[in-house]
Amino acid sequence: MTSPHTNRPARLSPARTGLLAARRGAGVLAARLPGTLAAARGGARWAVDTLRSLPDPTLRSLAATSVGLGAGLSFTRAGRLALVAGFVPAVVVGTAIAARPAAPRIPERA
Repeated sequence: MTSPHTNRPARLSPARTGLLAARRGAGVLAARLPGTLAAARGGARWAVDTLRSLPDPTLRSLAATSVGLGAGLSFTRAGRLALVAGFVPAVVVGTAIAARPAAPRIPERA
């Protein structure tokens, strides 16, 4: 496509250039998204399985440390991303504790 006044090629507007770049990026994202989600799901499952193998006192300590870190970051008015990074381990450890199979109850002797 050439400009009507010159023989030079017409420049694309910045908006059109941005739209074309977004369209290409969306195609790449759509192609990679299923593999990325599968890898994230596998990593999360591995992390929870590994945490489930730890003893309860260790898990409680990890969760308490994470909550303490998040609370400390909150008091210092840290950014939201830092707060999330502080609290997420507590959520993961809580998930690991909740996902454990229930221990069989031993009946009390009368």
